Amino acid sequence: MPATQKKITLIDTTLRDGLQSPGIFITTPDAAKIAARIAEAGVDEIEAGIPARGLLEIDMVRKIADACPSTVITAWCRPKLYDLKAALSCGTGSVHFSFSISDLYLNVIGMRPASVLRRCGRILRAASSAFPLVSVGIQDATRTPIERLMEFSAIAFKNGVRRVRIADTAGIADPLSVQEMIRRLASAFPEKDFEFHAHNDLGMATANALTAAQCGAKSLSVSINGLGERAGNAALEEVVMAMKLSPGIACGVKTESLFSLCHMTAKLTKRPIAPDKPITGELVFTHQSGIHCFGLAKSPKTFEPFPPQCAGRGGRTILFGPRSGRSTLDVMLSSLGISVESGLKTRLYSFITEESIRLKKMLTIGDVASITALLFGSIPMRFTRPMTGTKRT
Repeated sequence: MPATQKKITLIDTTLRDGLQSPGIFITTPDAAKIAARIAEAGVDEIEAGIPARGLLEIDMVRKIADACPSTVITAWCRPKLYDLKAALSCGTGSVHFSFSISDLYLNVIGMRPASVLRRCGRILRAASSAFPLVSVGIQDATRTPIERLMEFSAIAFKNGVRRVRIADTAGIADPLSVQEMIRRLASAFPEKDFEFHAHNDLGMATANALTAAQCGAKSLSVSINGLGERAGNAALEEVVMAMKLSPGIACGVKTESLFSLCHMTAKLTKRPIAPDKPITGELVFTHQSGIHCFGLAKSPKTFEPFPPQCAGRGGRTILFGPRSGRSTLDVMLSSLGISVESGLKTRLYSFITEESIRLKKMLTIGDVASITALLFGSIPMRFTRPMTGTKRT
């Protein structure tokens, strides 16, 4: 990592917040398997569960800790001594407490700010004497007055907390509001660690997380495939690749592991990845447009933000459809190592366009190879070097 880059700590919450996504069920062995792969990928910390749920959850957290001996494993708690005691039975070295101090949440729980702040001091003093690593979260922080956030943070840091989480619980923040909030907090506590926890209700979780990192947050919450309540959280794979392309920040995650990690998690959680999902979707490195294929043949950077192999993918896919241009055919023939004389190529282009329409499907490079052989038989062909990175499907 270059000396000019700031290292961002990633806290993966797939096995806590992600498992609260409706309809997801996972066994303890599968949770441990995901955790091990998260650790192998280079993620700094794993938020592993909520021990207060009972013995099954405690067992899961223990198994996750066993599977990741070199990674920080954190148990999530409500601000209650009962939760602290449950967390102590998990054998982790890290614990996290979540507090509510926005006006909305205070009305819901029937408390006043002063009462929460007093409770904060008591529970954190007890936690700090029991755990080497303690962090706290502020629920609904993006709808909480900044002065109250600062007052809470001051009390938390005074009582031995290593990090304060700023949670956009309802997913209503935007990059400009995140920028203002994080800059003010980082300026007020320049040596302290603030974490941003984004939800994706307005489709801005990745953008908000990246903005927070650029504006002074030292840590970010993420989850694999964006799993989480409602519309989910900031996606691990999106945040990691966004940081890779952003100067000045880095996280140390092995990007080549992302594709297999995300697809394994999708299989174990039975939550399929959408074909156009950024980074890992089946179609995000698939091209059919002639304009795109012409540009890719000159330089892959024209229509791809990073090489597919960078995220652990095999390569790009070229398909031919009714709206493909001649450049698409050129790229497909080049990938096959075939050169066809201009007049015959025109005939081939018309034929495969008609075939795509007739079959009502996109044609693969294999389809084009078969059609070329059937149409021209033993026509002389000159073999050339295939286009780099194109899969022969």
